[in-house]
Amino acid sequence: NGEGAIFPKRVWEGFALGGILVWALVIRLEQFQSFAGAPLLPDAVLYRELALAMNSPYDTGMREPLWIWMIRGWFWLVGESEQALRVLTLVLSLGVLVAACKLFRDYTGRPFVGLLVALLLSLNPYLVRLSAGGLREEAYMLLILCFVYLVFVRTRERSLAAQAIGIALSGAALLLLRLNSYVFVVPLLLFWGWKRSTEHGRRSWIALALIGSFLAVAVAPHLVHNERLFGDPLFSLNNLATGTRNQEFIIVKGTGCPGCPTAEQVRQN
Repeated sequence: NGEGAIFPKRVWEGFALGGILVWALVIRLEQFQSFAGAPLLPDAVLYRELALAMNSPYDTGMREPLWIWMIRGWFWLVGESEQALRVLTLVLSLGVLVAACKLFRDYTGRPFVGLLVALLLSLNPYLVRLSAGGLREEAYMLLILCFVYLVFVRTRERSLAAQAIGIALSGAALLLLRLNSYVFVVPLLLFWGWKRSTEHGRRSWIALALIGSFLAVAVAPHLVHNERLFGDPLFSLNNLATGTRNQEFIIVKGTGCPGCPTAEQVRQN
């Protein structure tokens, strides 16, 4: 427990995590420099263009709004450029390491496990390359870790109301970042309500109903936007599925599929 040591155990843990973050930053800065002068990936270009053209909060084209809001706010803070967008994802990638460390540390009760997870993620080649890509993956990973932490990690200091508020905010953020997050947000919400009902009884189900209502209110304007612009409230989901299908069967395999556009149509759009 660190008693009698020069520094408390928590201080040593902080030193270890700080060292991991510094090393992770060095690796990511090398990746950042290797991307200097290279164009952004097409998705990152689209997000940037949507952020710059946005006239109202939900005016985000075919994409969910949260990442575009984050880009717009970041550009307002540091100035608009491709490099600024890369810096945003680099910073968020470090936040992912901190969140992962805390989740696994507190869930297992073993600081070493949290530090090991952070170290492994910091060295993962794919995540290193991704960190300077300007995409929404780092923000998504960070929100998933926060949401899972609130669902699975219980602390005496956090009341039912505080848990519910945190889950509502992180759950709404996940849906506004990627609408298909409902596939795990909804089951985990039900799991959380069931687990808390053993301690809080009916209050937990009331809290769950309030969380669900908040999520619906938060996502509804985006669904209305999709309906008005594309005639499909779930366009953010369906368009992604259609694009992935076209990429696989037309571009990669070249076989086509029932209902698919032609290769020329895919090249045009």
